[in-house]
Amino acid sequence: MVNYLNEGEVTLAELREAGLTSEKEDEVQKHIAANEQVMWKSAKKKDTPQAYFEFLSLFPEGEYANECKSCLSDKEVAWWDDIKL
Repeated sequence: MVNYLNEGEVTLAELREAGLTSEKEDEVQKHIAANEQVMWKSAKKKDTPQAYFEFLSLFPEGEYANECKSCLSDKEVAWWDDIKL
């Protein structure tokens, strides 16, 4: 179920409409949070625009989304500084 959510094949709202119990929703939320933390650590370790874009595509409103956007902004500023004549 979590994989389907992460891949965008189903939304949490759709699962609720299909009868997702509150206990299962809590379990799903824990898996999502754990997966988000692992993916964030991976993106930070890679420290590339591609890694940050990939993370944001999976967790656009996640716990680390603002920090990720900040990292992307820093990369963009550094890139422009590198190409100034």
